[in-house]
Amino acid sequence: MANPEHLAMLAQGVEAWNKWREENPAVTQDLRQARLGKTHLFGANLSGANLSRAYLGMANLGNANLCMAKLRGANLSGANLNGANLSGANLSLADLSRADLIDANLCGANLRQADLRAAKVWSADLTRVDLNGAKISHADLIGANLSGANLRQAYLSTSSLISANLSGADLSGAYLDDANLSGWIIKDVICTHIMQRGQRIDFAPGEFEKKYTWLESVAEVMLRLPLSDLTLYAGPLMAQAVNQAHGQAVVQFKGVEALSDDTTSLKFVLFAQAQEEIKASLHRLEEAINNQAPALAAHAPDEPGDIIKWRNSWGPSWSPVVVDLQAAEAALVRRFSMLPPSLQTLWQIMQAALKP
Repeated sequence: MANPEHLAMLAQGVEAWNKWREENPAVTQDLRQARLGKTHLFGANLSGANLSRAYLGMANLGNANLCMAKLRGANLSGANLNGANLSGANLSLADLSRADLIDANLCGANLRQADLRAAKVWSADLTRVDLNGAKISHADLIGANLSGANLRQAYLSTSSLISANLSGADLSGAYLDDANLSGWIIKDVICTHIMQRGQRIDFAPGEFEKKYTWLESVAEVMLRLPLSDLTLYAGPLMAQAVNQAHGQAVVQFKGVEALSDDTTSLKFVLFAQAQEEIKASLHRLEEAINNQAPALAAHAPDEPGDIIKWRNSWGPSWSPVVVDLQAAEAALVRRFSMLPPSLQTLWQIMQAALKP
């Protein structure tokens, strides 16, 4: 059970707690089985603390220091751990389902048989983490660094590993049914076998890497429009429209270039699984926009700075790679009236072109 004095000190707030920690560096915090659900612990210094089997559901632990903390069997479901330092922490058997771990540091952490279902782990550092037997289905690991991780027998079904780095990781026995592996990096990965649709699929050394390395290619779209704010933001909008049409992130906007006074080139990175389908969608958008090019070019110009103001209002969901496509589409509908007139017209053209 938790030390009552330590609980009382924590109840005084993060500032008082951190000051006490600074003044008592030799004291090991005993918070075992503490009931701390929905507690505000943003930025708290809990390094080395014993939080085994503690209840921290929906707690705000953003930017908290949990380095080397003991969290075995703890319940952190729905907790905010964005930017938290969990390096070297023991999270074996912990419940992290639906938790936010964006940009968190879990380097060297023990997550054996932990539950990370539906967790958001974007761009997190999971180098050398032990995820043996962990439940990671429906989790978003976009851009996460899992190099050297132990993912043996991990359940990664329907998870998103877009652009994740798994170099040198061990995937032997992992479950990968319906996982999104677009653009993942698996250089020198170890994988003797995987489980797919209940069947064991064996691989010779190096065979898994060769078979599952997706090679990216670049597609070009030519718009008969001059380089402007309109064409600058046409690229990300086109990528978002294609991703929504395909139900997953299959394309990323790469860049824009003025080829002449009235022609702009947009470049997109395609992922290998669906290149022909993606190219067909982009071609439909290219054709639809060019058919309307005279009307778009003659469109009454937006007020100065309108597009920039709209982009800034978009917030963190502004990204060519849409993580939650349904939520992004709903947000776009809600904010459609905020779009500058030229982008409203452009978006309507795209939606019409990609209708089934």
